[in-house]
Amino acid sequence: MKTSLLIKTNSILTAIILSLLLPLFLNASIGDVTDSFEAPGSGPPGSHPQGLAFDGEYLWNADWRDDKIYLLDRAGKIIDYFDSPGSYPRGLAFDGVHLWNADSDDNKIYKLDTSGNIIDAFDSPGPYPCGLTFDGVYLWNSDDFHDTIYRIDTKGNIIDSFDSPGTNTKGLTFDGIYLWNSDSRKEKIYKTDTSGNVISSFNSPGTNPQGLAFSDSYLWHSDDNDDMIYKIDICEYTLSPENVFFIYEYNQGTVHVSAAFGSCTWNAFSNVDWISINSGDSGVGNGTVEYSISENSNSFMREGAITIAGMPFIITQAYKGSIIVDSFDSPVLRPTGMTFEGSHLWIADNLKDMIYKIDASGNVAVSFDSPGGSPVGLAYDGEFLWHVNSGRSDTLYRMDTTGNIIDSIEFSETGLGYLTFDGTYFWSIDAGEDKIYKIDTFGNIIDSIDSPGSQPVGLVFDGTYLWNSDSVDDKIYKIDFSGNIIDSFDSPGTSPKGLAFDGTYLWSFDSSDDKIYKLDISGETWP
Repeated sequence: MKTSLLIKTNSILTAIILSLLLPLFLNASIGDVTDSFEAPGSGPPGSHPQGLAFDGEYLWNADWRDDKIYLLDRAGKIIDYFDSPGSYPRGLAFDGVHLWNADSDDNKIYKLDTSGNIIDAFDSPGPYPCGLTFDGVYLWNSDDFHDTIYRIDTKGNIIDSFDSPGTNTKGLTFDGIYLWNSDSRKEKIYKTDTSGNVISSFNSPGTNPQGLAFSDSYLWHSDDNDDMIYKIDICEYTLSPENVFFIYEYNQGTVHVSAAFGSCTWNAFSNVDWISINSGDSGVGNGTVEYSISENSNSFMREGAITIAGMPFIITQAYKGSIIVDSFDSPVLRPTGMTFEGSHLWIADNLKDMIYKIDASGNVAVSFDSPGGSPVGLAYDGEFLWHVNSGRSDTLYRMDTTGNIIDSIEFSETGLGYLTFDGTYFWSIDAGEDKIYKIDTFGNIIDSIDSPGSQPVGLVFDGTYLWNSDSVDDKIYKIDFSGNIIDSFDSPGTSPKGLAFDGTYLWSFDSSDDKIYKLDISGETWP
């Protein structure tokens, strides 16, 4: 029996790499305080800063202790101030011309000129108005009594509302797309869409978060306990792709960087000497990073990263002689059965009871509910999909590729799972019995063989032989119809599951790293 020399990524080496890279990966900036200054209020026993607004050049801050509204530069210097219209000023907003101020003592929202003169006023939508912001058309007001965020027109009419994400809603601002809301009980700042769905959150820098204002890629935030105004970085980034796999040869690639705001700045640098950045080592807003990797002359698969905007872009590279041709992250959370139908892979997902059609990069093309719960086995006969559940059913379903059940047959044996079709017969695994059964198209068991390992899972037919993965041995076996082992090799991951064959390559997915591997089983690439 010939066993390939596939060597898995050394766990100790991986741990060392990750321990060295971890501090670099933690440089993500969202929620970081980049500047701060003392709030301007002077009343005893100190200032009590509340609402904030930004007018394009200056900050405005309401203080409830001395009932004043201050105009500040971005270093905290007082430019001007005036008395607030009510005795408990809270939220502030700026609409491009006028200031708006919510007062929670008289439950009013005031429209003011920048000298403090009242232009208009109306009752607040709730009994304890706090945060206030303007989105270009409407005002938004958070109410601490009802824990509700209201969208209102500039006459006070309620357009819409939703529950605040926390239980003591305070400050509110709008960044052009999303709302940001502070909560003094949770001591958090939430990012939500305009329907109230939480996108993300982070801990506030102080213990009594209040006002919020947005400027460029930053939040300005006041805290009523430490009497400070903070400048907070809220730049967020996404990488596409998030990781990539290469064969052993020299190669080049590109990763796209998407930034939350056009003013967000980022840097990129390689963490290993075999990855070089050719262009895009820094950028503002959206951008790209072009890189190259050297040939892997080692006898093991290696992993490195480019840190981009504080996030790792992981590059995995096989070694010469490795059977791994490609890999990608599984698009499903608990993949089980797998088959190939000529152009796409099909995967059964045991968590959501779904069946997915994916391309060779892992992109989902079609999905539908499986006929029964806990799907495992999938096979393709050249026209139809066949499906069986995990030990819950003795029924084999025949489906078209849109999920419609065409027919079903009853197995004479229960507990069958992983499935393949050899053109005449089905072969199915009984993991409890460590058996592989040969079954005719009427559901009758024709023959059985012992599985080569102690926990058989994936099963596929390549036109001549059966291939079986085993999750205890972490091996993939090539066997004949009598169960004789023709060949075997270590699986790419430590918990292999389903198998598929596309006419040239074997496909295997692994539940330990949630990856799908494309494997060359010709033997030509093996050392």
